Amino acid sequence: MGSALADRLFGADAVGKWIRLDYAWFQIVGVLAARDDGAEGEAVSEVSYDKSILVPYPALRELLEPPRIYGDLDRISLRLGSIEETLPAKRVAERLLGNLHGGARDFEVISPEELLQKRKETQYVMTAVLTAIAAISLLVGGIGVMNIMLANVSERVAEIGVRRAIGATRRDILVQFLIESITICVLGGAMGAVLGVVAALVAAKIMGLPVVFAWQALVLAFVISVVVGVTSGMIPAKRAADLDPIEALRGE
Repeated sequence: MGSALADRLFGADAVGKWIRLDYAWFQIVGVLAARDDGAEGEAVSEVSYDKSILVPYPALRELLEPPRIYGDLDRISLRLGSIEETLPAKRVAERLLGNLHGGARDFEVISPEELLQKRKETQYVMTAVLTAIAAISLLVGGIGVMNIMLANVSERVAEIGVRRAIGATRRDILVQFLIESITICVLGGAMGAVLGVVAALVAAKIMGLPVVFAWQALVLAFVISVVVGVTSGMIPAKRAADLDPIEALRGE
């Protein structure tokens, strides 16, 4: 602190006292010696520190610097003319920011094309996983329907023999068991479609998101159910149609 200012505020003993500048407190660590006005013929110094306060520059920056009127820059958006220009512009932006940041990789440049590509890749993975799950479910369901129909044929051997005895052909027996197999699969597909719609509505209600139903998928589900019914019921139906009528009448 300058000598004139120290004398005015604290008198002769200013060292160790505290003074507030703006909203920060500083401790006085020394008082500058008084400067005379200079001898005759000597130029008087234009700068006088007698009424000044000297503060270390780091403390000045930390405690007395006025707040910035702007925030940290966290995003820069670039608008391009076409989607084909995004990747070249990204490479240019990465080089420019790398040079401005001194080679530090403390930024990230994201292009919409890359986001769309990543989204497509994620959708492809999800589609593949769901397709695999659906294929395994169809395989297990088809084997289950086949076992049910084989057991059905074994329990109805006598009925098959009676039908053959009164004029039913092998084709009639084949069609009968195929229709039964298709009916089982179509009923299962209908129950699955209803449960899927209900589950989607419940999930939309809980999460507060709109739900859109693809009716083509429901139609496809019924078609697949018919295909599974025909595929899984063909072997039991053929086995029933190939039964010998006489042996079937005996119930063997």
